[in-house]
Amino acid sequence: MSHTDILIIGAGASGLLAARELLRAGKTVRILEARDRIGGRIHTLYDAAFPHAVEMGAEFVHGKLPITLGLLKEYGLKHQPLAGRMFYAKDGKIGAEQDQIPGAKELDEALENLQQDMTVQEFLDAYLGDPAHRELYGNVQGFVEGYDAADIDRASALAFKKEWHNSDPDEQSRPVGGYHPLMQELWNECNTLGGRLSLSSVAKRVQWERNRVEITTSREEKFTAYKVLVTVPLGVLQCKPEDEAYIDFVPGIPEKAALAAKLGYGSVVKIVLRFSDAFWNHSEHKELKNRLGFLFSETGIPVWWTQETEDVPMLTGWLGGPTADALKGVPDEMVLHEAVVTLAQVFGLSKAVMHDMIQGHYISQWTEDPFALGAYSYAVVNGELYKRLLSQPIENTLFFAGEALDEGGTVEAAFASGVKVAGLMG
Repeated sequence: MSHTDILIIGAGASGLLAARELLRAGKTVRILEARDRIGGRIHTLYDAAFPHAVEMGAEFVHGKLPITLGLLKEYGLKHQPLAGRMFYAKDGKIGAEQDQIPGAKELDEALENLQQDMTVQEFLDAYLGDPAHRELYGNVQGFVEGYDAADIDRASALAFKKEWHNSDPDEQSRPVGGYHPLMQELWNECNTLGGRLSLSSVAKRVQWERNRVEITTSREEKFTAYKVLVTVPLGVLQCKPEDEAYIDFVPGIPEKAALAAKLGYGSVVKIVLRFSDAFWNHSEHKELKNRLGFLFSETGIPVWWTQETEDVPMLTGWLGGPTADALKGVPDEMVLHEAVVTLAQVFGLSKAVMHDMIQGHYISQWTEDPFALGAYSYAVVNGELYKRLLSQPIENTLFFAGEALDEGGTVEAAFASGVKVAGLMG
């Protein structure tokens, strides 16, 4: 039986950074990771047939984020601003963003009048329910469901207000070579500091009392420590005993499970396609040539983006929220077919031509992943209270961290939560 000061469940962004901070503080640490790799919902693939790293999970740095950008700089890793512009496809035409988004002024006015929280559904019905706002209503619903991967019947309208006013597309970037190099650098430092890592070790039972924890894994390994930090995705905290990722706490912690159940956790389907060439740069849509960044439509897979504005023959498709959740169990072949149909319609090509241009693909359905059971969290009404209560340690022995417990949904949130809790434990 192996003993350390602290056990960490999960080798994702939150777990790895927390481990580094604890090791720097002189603690002994072992990380138990259910997968056969580090990174969690960061999953970068390197395929020689693809001209760029393929991000099946987290991909972007959403703004001037101090921890993420600080870590990249610390480890000598680069990030690059997103290039290209946003375009919208509608009624067989493709136009730039300012030509296609009506009602921004009306939305600003409605949000200005919003003072008390309610669900996004309630906000839409109360402020934009007039038939004259039907298109704006649909655009807001599409944004919240797609970008936030949220259910509008639960999502917080005040959180949407904050997001709408604070978003700046010009400050978005992505790590060069994907997020994996950063995860690897974090683990390399942990390893150098004496940290230990057990891959393919699914934590099944956490037997605990004050200042003592014993974890039994699916392989009947047993590890002990004075404290444990649980950094699993929210979907795991919400899952049922029959699920592979379910963790049995003894004594039970039903109050934490009840709080986790109240938080929002969304679904995402992500499709990465490699084409014979960057056909959009020499299509009949001349306005796209070397300018396409993001492309939005109202059909099938609604969001697509390029890697760069140069001739990189890759497009990434994105479907989030309840629509993505409805695809649970749908074979990848059907998802690929939907992608072909969508792009053929958007670009005015036949399905056969579009299909023949595709030279390779990857599809990730995070709801199907047994150790994620979804993509990322979203803000719900009263969510800050639920997160604060869920974050509180039990008997100074059981601690919780992860993106869902901070300003959820991003790698930065995972890092921030991990650093904060490591400070409490150290």
